[in-house]
Amino acid sequence: MFKLFYNDIKIIEKLLPKSLKLNSYLKFCGLEFSNVGTNSKFIFEKENVYIREIGISFIGETIILRLYLSGAEHQDAYILLEYMKNELINAGLFINYDCIYLKNKEDYLYWLGKEGLTKGIINSKTFIIDEEPLERIGGILCKIALNFSGTLDYADKCIFQEEDSYISTDLLDKLVELTGKDYFEIKQIFEEKLEDENWFLDIQKEEGLTSFYYTFLDEELKIEYYKIIKEEMNEYIEKIYKIDEAGNKIYDRLIKRKISFYSRAIEDEFFDEEYISLNKEKCDDFDKIAIDLGIPLKLNDILIGEEVIRCANRDNDKS
Repeated sequence: MFKLFYNDIKIIEKLLPKSLKLNSYLKFCGLEFSNVGTNSKFIFEKENVYIREIGISFIGETIILRLYLSGAEHQDAYILLEYMKNELINAGLFINYDCIYLKNKEDYLYWLGKEGLTKGIINSKTFIIDEEPLERIGGILCKIALNFSGTLDYADKCIFQEEDSYISTDLLDKLVELTGKDYFEIKQIFEEKLEDENWFLDIQKEEGLTSFYYTFLDEELKIEYYKIIKEEMNEYIEKIYKIDEAGNKIYDRLIKRKISFYSRAIEDEFFDEEYISLNKEKCDDFDKIAIDLGIPLKLNDILIGEEVIRCANRDNDKS
């Protein structure tokens, strides 16, 4: 066991920049996570982020590292790094979108299928998120709000009410309290951010709340992602390592995984792609499907001291 642990740590330390290690605080630069375009569902709060755990998996000649992140916002997030022959070939930042706990045979059949009979959701060619107007608009409004405040700690306490043709919220009033800005100044910025959205009709202050009027066709509320890995990944093992109270690197646990990746094109200043990763995780007490939302990492996305993660399939002349 000690030899296996020692070899894993050596491989991790060889692949990662020297200062990118357990308990390292990360600085993300060159990205505006709160402004990755209203078409993207990705929202990441990047303050006080550090590497809580590192996972390593071996899939044929490929090595997968997961850098599990923690921070003030307590957002479940990780950096996924894929290496081939010690060269970084893919990098992405992921946040958890939803978790499905498999409680009975019907759940297993629906998500995983049955070998030789049915494929299940995790092996399908596409993955569709079917949203309600409140979910779609609420996410967009929170993304815009993050530009003002730098945090969404208060968002869970905000009112979001759905009516037939509008969403009402006190989000703008909360921003007035937090930032000291004038309400009409904030309202104008929301209008400017939303003016190119096909669904957006108007903003009105009504009965103490701000109402966002919308129009959606049914198909506009369906977000479809397409599989980007043709071959299915067999179930594989991820070994998780962390730092103990004495400051020692220790083996913590195993996770059995099966994974399926999907992608969709987005029009955005920073990214042209958004990922969905379906992870079947087999733990000691339960099985679950973790639905993780991701974006590609580019050059200079992550800065630790003076070292930068560089992705081999990016233009090395860009910053």
